[in-house]
Amino acid sequence: MKQEIFKELYDKFDGQFQIGNYQKNLTYWKKYVDELGDIEEFPIDKWIKQDENDKTYLPSYLEHQEKLFGHARPGLSSNGYMIYKHSKGQFYDGYQKKDKFFDDISKIENDYNSNISKLIMKLIHAVSLEEIYEIEKSDEYQKFSGKQLLRKISVLMSMLETTNYKYELTWIYRDESLYSIAEILDVDTNECETKLQLNNHIYSRAKIWAEIGESSDLLAHIKLTEFLWFLTDTSYNVKELSDINVNNIIFHGAPGTGKTYSVSNGIEKLQSINSTLYKDALFTQFHPSYTYQDFIEGIKPVGIVGGSLDLKVINGTFKDFCIRVKKENEKYYSEHYEEHKTDAEKSITFENWPQYFYVVDEINRGNLSNIFGETFTLLENRDYDFSGEYTKPSSNLVSTALSRVIETVDNNDELIYKKINDRAFFGIPFNIHFVGIMNDVDRSIDPFDLALRRRFKWVPMFCNYEIIEDLLIEKGFNEETVSDYIESCKKLNDYICNKGLGLGRSYEIGHAFFLKILNVSNQKRITKTAKNIVFENFILGTLQEYIRQVADESEVNDYVKKAQNEFGI
Repeated sequence: MKQEIFKELYDKFDGQFQIGNYQKNLTYWKKYVDELGDIEEFPIDKWIKQDENDKTYLPSYLEHQEKLFGHARPGLSSNGYMIYKHSKGQFYDGYQKKDKFFDDISKIENDYNSNISKLIMKLIHAVSLEEIYEIEKSDEYQKFSGKQLLRKISVLMSMLETTNYKYELTWIYRDESLYSIAEILDVDTNECETKLQLNNHIYSRAKIWAEIGESSDLLAHIKLTEFLWFLTDTSYNVKELSDINVNNIIFHGAPGTGKTYSVSNGIEKLQSINSTLYKDALFTQFHPSYTYQDFIEGIKPVGIVGGSLDLKVINGTFKDFCIRVKKENEKYYSEHYEEHKTDAEKSITFENWPQYFYVVDEINRGNLSNIFGETFTLLENRDYDFSGEYTKPSSNLVSTALSRVIETVDNNDELIYKKINDRAFFGIPFNIHFVGIMNDVDRSIDPFDLALRRRFKWVPMFCNYEIIEDLLIEKGFNEETVSDYIESCKKLNDYICNKGLGLGRSYEIGHAFFLKILNVSNQKRITKTAKNIVFENFILGTLQEYIRQVADESEVNDYVKKAQNEFGI
């Protein structure tokens, strides 16, 4: 992403932040830290849940209770805490190699004191980022699996007035998100030895690009971090959709992984932030009967004249969209470059031109070679000339199947992308993002030959267990119940993808199906009965089709029973 576009999007980004809520949470954290004082070991009773109603023990506070300063997920179960008390009363010790559950707290105290208690206080008492980086390199830090919790401690400390590194860290904790933002901001990850150092480099660059400098305004930092999170949120896929260097992109994955939702949601969000830069979007859907005539152009009946069918050349949806964008581009060129015509070629900066989206759902269900015809080469040979003066054809233009026919039609301007010496040519404007959406498991038609495949960036989408966790916790479900349910979901998908059916991640069950639990569970705990309803009504049909790909019909029920066992029903 170019710095100018980043700045423009940031300026218009509006998250409706309630700054009072942030200040309230910082006040709580400041009081919490002050009450600890100068102790060198963090008390075990503040790390382990004391009873079912305890919401203040530190791991739970960092992960679930305090969400304004980022979601710090140590994993999809409490195992990321390394040491915790299970709802059944046993104590879990993640530092043990074999037996990990104990009835007596004394069995886990040694590992807690050796690995966690001093580590937490070192992070709280650190006086500089350099000291924090050294702590990150320590054995205690490296052995702790839920590092997002530790990073959040440092971030919360960086937000306090008394710290020496105030506003030097952004509250984003996942490695994948940090690397994604680093790519957007062109931050060299090789220069960073630790993740918090990368965090600092990212935020320093972001402050420069957003032009907030060393502002002491809390709201400015809230807005910037929320904006950075927005850029990497897979609920929007903004990073991919806003990439002007990648015109053609395919979002693919198993059913229920949020592909269509994220694309439409992301485009709408971009348009709401900057409707001048992100303009129209057209959505269509391919199917086995979808043709070149629907996509580019065709001769179709439009009525009856003199007892006979009246046939006319009609634009397909994509050609019509390209013509519309081309006209908008000519208008944009006229408004921004016409007065500098002699130097226009040198001064044009295409990064700032309006962007458009043509989205095809179920793209692999159409016969792509027939649908695109001679135009598929234009996907990578885009048209950049919108001066309005077209004297000779270029490699960015082609004659279509009906070009010769169109040239003989009166009043044919609406049928022609560009007319050069009275000949009709078609092209694809550079600022149309061609977005395809497809289910990996739909093998009824698999038409992506190499020539087409190499013209697209492929973005995989998988079951997002974090979405399941967030929504269930938000609805008031018990934390450990949610953790157990997610573990069941993971085991079922592992059975499908790996050890049971061995079909790979393209066949996993998407989070949209697992979230049906919200429709069938009226309690805050997820019962076996509720899980069974989800399985029978929303998963079983798909699962049976998966099984038939690897087993005989007579074996289907046996495989289903094994899958049910993995799902915990």
